[in-house]
Amino acid sequence: EKQVEDDESTTSEEEEDLFQDLRVEYPVKLRRPPAKGASLLLVSTKGVYSIHAGLTARWQELMQQIYQDGLNDGIPEKHVRLRDRPFGNLRAKGYIGNLLPHKEN
Repeated sequence: EKQVEDDESTTSEEEEDLFQDLRVEYPVKLRRPPAKGASLLLVSTKGVYSIHAGLTARWQELMQQIYQDGLNDGIPEKHVRLRDRPFGNLRAKGYIGNLLPHKEN
């Protein structure tokens, strides 16, 4: 039989402190114009931004940065939403990007 030893040297409080230190070291930043090849983008009425953050970043920190940068001007915070796809039933041909050339000439 194997015995599992509990590692009592690191408590959940200590782990949270460690993650908090990492979040401070790598805060959420928004860059406009977006970085080429960025994997995360934020599209707002004020433009397109690339999102840069550490691995421990949370969505709340992204929202805080959006408010701090004023990207929600005119929109109450309770009405700001993060989406991973367009709202509603938009057809693919309805996107403005569909009007762009598909290949460089």
